[in-house]
Amino acid sequence: MALLFAALVMAIAFAYGAKNPFRALLACVFVLPWFGISVDIGLNFKMFTGMTASLVILTFTQNPGFFEKLDYFGVLFILWAIIWSLFQIPFLDEYLNLSGGSFRSPILRSISQVIMFLLMLSPAWLIPQLVRRSEDIIAIGRSYIYSVGLLCSLGYLQLFVWFFTGRDPLPLGIVNSMLGGLGVDQMLRTGTVFYGTDAICRMSSLGGEPRHLAANLIIGLALLQSQYLINGMNFSAKLLWLMLLIGTVLTYSTSGLIAYTVTLLTTFVITFVLQPQGKKGFSHRRHSLFIFCAGILSIFFVAALVSSSKSSRSTSPLEMIYERTLGRFEKSENLYYQEDFDGPIIDFLLSDPSKIFTGVGLGNAHLYSNSFLDSRFERYAADTVMVSKRGYLRVISELGGFGLGILIIWFYLLSNSIRPLAIYPGPLQTVSWVAIALSFSTLVAYMLIVQLVSHFAICLGVMKAIWLLNSRQQPAQRKRTRLISTIRNHA
Repeated sequence: MALLFAALVMAIAFAYGAKNPFRALLACVFVLPWFGISVDIGLNFKMFTGMTASLVILTFTQNPGFFEKLDYFGVLFILWAIIWSLFQIPFLDEYLNLSGGSFRSPILRSISQVIMFLLMLSPAWLIPQLVRRSEDIIAIGRSYIYSVGLLCSLGYLQLFVWFFTGRDPLPLGIVNSMLGGLGVDQMLRTGTVFYGTDAICRMSSLGGEPRHLAANLIIGLALLQSQYLINGMNFSAKLLWLMLLIGTVLTYSTSGLIAYTVTLLTTFVITFVLQPQGKKGFSHRRHSLFIFCAGILSIFFVAALVSSSKSSRSTSPLEMIYERTLGRFEKSENLYYQEDFDGPIIDFLLSDPSKIFTGVGLGNAHLYSNSFLDSRFERYAADTVMVSKRGYLRVISELGGFGLGILIIWFYLLSNSIRPLAIYPGPLQTVSWVAIALSFSTLVAYMLIVQLVSHFAICLGVMKAIWLLNSRQQPAQRKRTRLISTIRNHA
C-alpha cells in the first residue's frame, strides 16, 4: 500500500503536469507544508517529493536545457554536493547497516540522499523555467498562504476535538499507519508536552511534528508581514496572520518560537537596508512592526524576569513561555545537548576539524556521530539515522563550510541582482521587495530549522525568475522607446 501511494502520487502529478506544468508547480507549493502526509518506504516519501519528481522529469524531457536557468554558484553548489557525496561511498563499507530498512544502509542511503537533495532544491530551477509573468509569482505566494491557512485551520479542529474527547484525532504518523508504512508501531504518537503535572496538547495538524508545523507557519507569517510592509493588508489577510501567529504559539515549539522572533527581527532590519521609493505609508507600517517586535521581546524579557524571581514553578503563561524557550537552555551547560541529534554531530566535527571544512557527504553524518551519542538519548537514537535539527549544522556536517559558503554566495548574488528592482518604482517593485525580504527571513529560519530547505529553494527560484522577467522586459522597453523617438522625429 505504501509503494502504491508513492506511485499514485507521482502518476497523478505527471498527468496533471503534462497538461499544465505551472499549475502542477502550484500544486507542489500547496502540498509542501503537509509534512504529515508521508509514508516510510525505507526512506521518508512526502507528497511534495513525489510530485516534484514527476515535474522535474516532465520539464527535463520537454526542455533538456532548463538547468541553464541556474546561476554559476548554484551549479557549483549542486556539483560539489553530488561529487563529494559520491566520492564518500567507497569509505562507507566498514560501517554497519543501521535500523530502518535497506534504504537506510550506508551506500543506498548515500545514493538516495543525492536524489532527494536534487528534488528538494529543484524549485530553484523549476520556477525560473515555468514563470512567465509577475502574476505567476503572486500565484505561488497565494498557493502557499492558502495551504498553511487550511493546515492551521485543521490544527484548530484537532485541538478542539482533542480537548473535548481526550483523544488526538491526528496523531503523528497517522497517514503512515493507514498506508502500512515502515515503523508504524514507533510512529504513532501524540504531540503532548508536560509542564509540571499538566499535560498540554500541541497543535500538529497534518504538518508533521509540532516543530515542523511551526516552521511552515513561520514562513507564511513572514510572507504576510513582507506584503504588509510594502503594500499593507486587508482585514482578511490580517485575520489570517493572527490565526497563523496563534497557531505557531499553540505548537509550543522551542525552535518555532525562537525562529519566528529572529525572522521578525530580520524583516525589521530589512526595512532599513531596503527602503522602497514611491511606497506611501511604508514608514508608518515599519513603525508598527517595530512596536510589535518590541512587544514580542518584552514578553521574553518579562517571562525570564518572573521565572528567575520565583523559587517554585507554576503553570502561568509567562512561566510556560520561559520553559519552552530560554528555560530549556538554562538547564544544561552545553546548549546543543538540548537537541538530541545536534550534540553528537558537533562532537564528531570537533573531534575531526577537517570535516568542518569538507563535510562527510549527503546523509552520512549519522554514521560518524553515532558513537558520540549522549547516554540519555541512546534508547531511541542509537543505531538510527540522525539528522541535525539545525540547517546550518546539517550543511556543514554534510557539505562542510565550503558548501555553506557557496550556498550563501549564491543567495547573496541572486538577492543583490534584483535589489534595484525592489528599491525603484516599476512593475516588479512589489514582488522584488517581498521576495528579498521573505528570502532573508527564510534563510535565517532555514539555518535554525533544517526542514525548510525546499522553502529556501523556492525563494532562490523566485528571485531568479524576477531577474529573468526584468531581462525580458528591458529589450521590449528599449524597443518601445526607440519606436516613440522615431515617430516624434518624423512628426
